[in-house]
Amino acid sequence: MSIYYVDQTLGNDGNDGLSQGNPWKTVAKVNASSFSAGDSILFKKGEIWREQLTVPSSGNAGNLITFGAYGSGVNPIVTGADVITTWSEDPIANIWYATLAGATPAKILTYDRIKGTIQTAKANLIATGDWWHDTANNLLYLRTTSDPDSFYTSPGVEAGQRNQPLLVSNKVYLSFDSLQFMHGNSTSLSLGFCTAGCQNTDFTSCLFEFGANTGLFLDSDGSNLTDCEFGFFDSIGLDIDSCDNVTVDGGSAHDCVGSGAGGYYVGAITPTADNIVINNVTVY
Repeated sequence: MSIYYVDQTLGNDGNDGLSQGNPWKTVAKVNASSFSAGDSILFKKGEIWREQLTVPSSGNAGNLITFGAYGSGVNPIVTGADVITTWSEDPIANIWYATLAGATPAKILTYDRIKGTIQTAKANLIATGDWWHDTANNLLYLRTTSDPDSFYTSPGVEAGQRNQPLLVSNKVYLSFDSLQFMHGNSTSLSLGFCTAGCQNTDFTSCLFEFGANTGLFLDSDGSNLTDCEFGFFDSIGLDIDSCDNVTVDGGSAHDCVGSGAGGYYVGAITPTADNIVINNVTVY
């Protein structure tokens, strides 16, 4: 059983990752590695990874593979968004625009972690925080009273460029502890996606925030979610779908708005499914 450390600022993917003084740097290195049951992959607190975590290995019943945090400060963030800079003022007052480096149409935008309101044309940018992605010219427009480069700095304007910051496909016996997943850009399944074929995927004290659709889609039998928060989605915070023996204990779901929205949803359960338990949660 090994412990691997990942530090976005001081790490190097050429390191062995086996000590805090010799950490890896990127999520891509984690995705490309193989892990054994009982291993832990720890991300440094206070750091942000603008990548997608795609879990490469499974644990077993006695020894889960753990993705967690080390150090002090704010829990590590894995986000599907990039920071957008180099804004120019539009001839229309209080509208600014910037070139989006990636070719992916943005479906989610935040400014200093406040969720903006997507619009369908520049003419519809009426209120502060309204935004529109002109995909024909790859320009991002934002309604705001000041230059976003200097006005929004903590951490700035972020636009979605990756479908999910977390993808778990056909893996079993995993644990996620004290991590933050943000800015899912997919309009079908936004932030975390645990597909059919997953089992025993546990989440403890994790934050799922800002997405163009669902927060966490969970199709994983025998999973436990403890003290997790789901917020600011255009659909459901937590979607428990087609799986048995799932317990949600504590935590909250809030600010989930739009068509079909809701805090927690249990759906597509087969007639033989049972033991979906949700306790002590707050929805607002």
